[in-house]
Amino acid sequence: MEERGGYEEILCRAQKIPVIYGYRYAALSFTRKYADYRSRTVKLLGTREANDSLFATSRVSDERYQLLKRLFARDREKLVTVEFEPGYVPMLLIPDEEALLKQRVESDAAQKHISTSALGLAKLYTEQLQDETVAYLYLNLASPLIQSLLKQDENTQIQIANLIRSFMIIVGHNEKLETVNSVAEELENYTHNLMEMFCRK
Repeated sequence: MEERGGYEEILCRAQKIPVIYGYRYAALSFTRKYADYRSRTVKLLGTREANDSLFATSRVSDERYQLLKRLFARDREKLVTVEFEPGYVPMLLIPDEEALLKQRVESDAAQKHISTSALGLAKLYTEQLQDETVAYLYLNLASPLIQSLLKQDENTQIQIANLIRSFMIIVGHNEKLETVNSVAEELENYTHNLMEMFCRK
């Protein structure tokens, strides 16, 4: 995980789950051996399989799904309706590591700094990937805030959804998604929606 910020810090601190910085020397191998000794499971955050295992899928009607998608998701984001604790975390925006890897490999900067052979091997892998989705938006239907939002009128739903989204992106700022959701943009959206709500009263 990233050293500071990101969805991992929000979720794992809220759930009091220990997190290991896997990029540090020998950290991952030591953690795996310790987990085997203690009969524990190590989950590599950032992969779709590991992310899905953190949440219980919550099925909703197609009509409700489309409503939530319009309220919360943006271009190239896939909405996933789930339930998890704590309920005071209404949503998490999690980058698709494979899609981001493909973007990095195909970037001009990567082609300048990575050797031709290594770049060729990386492209063999990334060419198989679909890049339509750059992030997964896990919406927590166990959140009282989300349930309250669904009882509001359409205009209020839009404003509250925008506030929730902007707030959670700011709190869980992830540099990997900076090109999709900049902190400055989300702060502007957050302020704008707050002011609109004040003006309605």
